[in-house]
Formats: sequence, structure tokens, C-alpha cells
Amino acid sequence: MPLRGVFLSLLKRLRWRLSDRYYKPAVRAAVSRIAPHVQHIAAIFPHEGKLSTYTLPAYPEPEWRDDRSLFAIPPKPFWAGYSNSVGTYLQSGHDDISTMRKIIGESGAEIEKLGRILELGVAGGRLIRHLADLAQTQEIWGVDVWASAITWCNEKLSPPFHFATTTVTPHLPFEDRSFGLVFAGSVWTHLDDLAEAWALEVHRVLRPDGRFYFTINDRSAVRIFQGGGTPENRARYVERARPEGWDQWLKWLERNPGYQRFARGEAQMVTMGRSTQSNVLWDVNYLLKRWGPSWRLCSVTPEAYGHQTGVLLARV
Repeated sequence: MPLRGVFLSLLKRLRWRLSDRYYKPAVRAAVSRIAPHVQHIAAIFPHEGKLSTYTLPAYPEPEWRDDRSLFAIPPKPFWAGYSNSVGTYLQSGHDDISTMRKIIGESGAEIEKLGRILELGVAGGRLIRHLADLAQTQEIWGVDVWASAITWCNEKLSPPFHFATTTVTPHLPFEDRSFGLVFAGSVWTHLDDLAEAWALEVHRVLRPDGRFYFTINDRSAVRIFQGGGTPENRARYVERARPEGWDQWLKWLERNPGYQRFARGEAQMVTMGRSTQSNVLWDVNYLLKRWGPSWRLCSVTPEAYGHQTGVLLARV
């Protein structure tokens, strides 16, 4: 073999050995570090995502109990940023479910007769726990991409409720037309490019004339952000968002040029942040126009979910 060929052969072998010894482990380590973050964006927020293995205990773990609730109180990280105290956490969930029930009743439907119920974005169960009176006669599910929260709900709120981890990709693991009510508190506040795809998936699992109740930040919410509303209601909204969270949110909005365009009426929608980190405001009429004729609008109720607007649709 010519000297040049021998040199190239030795160089190739050296490169392979260096690759095996240094590069491949480095690549594996890098993939191991970023894989959970890629999963967060592409699929789910995995339970114990930074670990390569985890277990679930075979014995009951200690529970945080409160006399004001039938169920255990979730750890604060699963409160999803709502409230500073157990009392206001429970009260806010009760208020939001009571408002939803009232809105559904005013639409001519009875929640007790709608059949199976599904909550999108259940987190630690702030809302679903207040449907316990229906769980004896109606099958009630909660889903979320937050696997750790779902793990807690499965251990502490089931029975009487049922839970499943889902993905960021618009797909629900249920049959067509299998629910009479789907509701989502502050989920479409974080959906931008996939807003229509998720609405179509909700439409798929709803039976004809079933109800879809969801909340959004819209132009009514902008009015609240800019100081509108009654002092009493505003104080409640600040508390449920936690005072420090509310102040940070308003300062962030003030600095965002997209939000300013939306507030001036120069935009129909704004997303601040992308993917799972997005915060989205919608003009409600624009949003419903994008969703097409497969829905019948029942009502639009400002300040139905704290400062957010509640929208109730019926599946056509």
C-alpha cells in the first residue's frame, strides 16, 4: 500500500477510536441532557423528566388535608400559579365551576344530563374536584401534558375521577362523540398555531349538541389589565394570580410590542412566547370565525374565570 494510503488508513482508525472514546459519549450525554426538554416541546412534560428511571410507591404517601375539601390538597407546584393560600385556591376552583354550571344551564342544557365530562388541562385538580357530586352518575376525566400532575391526581383524586397524560400534539385518547361536556380553563390562553387543531379534536370527541366551555384572554381582559373592573373583582383576580405574579405579568405586558398592538386594536391575536411557553390573547369573534361553522355560539361571558372571558359553544 502506498505511504499515503497507510497514513489515511491509520488516520481513519484513530478517528474512529477517538469517536468511540470521546465524541460518542459526549453526544450521548448531550442527548441525555436535552432529551427531556425536547420531549417537553414535542410531546409531554414527563414525570421526573431529568431522571433516567423513576418509581411510584406501593404505599400511600402523606397527604395534605384541609377540612374545606373532600380531597387531598396538591403540592403547591401543582397549583399552576393559582392563589397564595389553600382557602383561596379552593374558593377559586369552586367559583369557576359554579360559573361554568350557571352558564351551561342558561344555554338550555343540564350538566347532570350531558353524560361523560372531560377537563383539558386538569393540572392538580383545582376545578375537577368541585364536580364530585356528579362523579357517582357521570364518568369524569381529566387530562394534561403535565405527567407529574396527572400522577398525583391518579393517586389522590381517583376514584371518583379518571386521569390520563396526553401530548402537546392535538390528540385525545377517546372515541368519537364520547363526551357531553368538554371544558378547559385557561388552555386556549397558551395555544397559538394549534388552536384550530385542538378545537377540531374537541369537536371530534363531543357528541352532537354537546357543550364546549373554555376561557381566553381577550379584549375584556385587556380592560382589566389596564385598570378596569370593580375594585372588589380586581382584588380577587390579583389574589388568584398571586400579587407578585399579577404585577410581573402587567410589567411584562407593558414591555411587549405585540400586546400593545393588540390592546390598540391593531391585531386580532397576539402570542407572547412560543410552543409550550406561549401566552396568547384573542379577539373572540376572530377566533370563532377561524373555527368554522361546526360550532353554535351559546354565550360569551366576560370575567367568568377571574379576569378571563368564558366562551360556551355547542357542537353542531
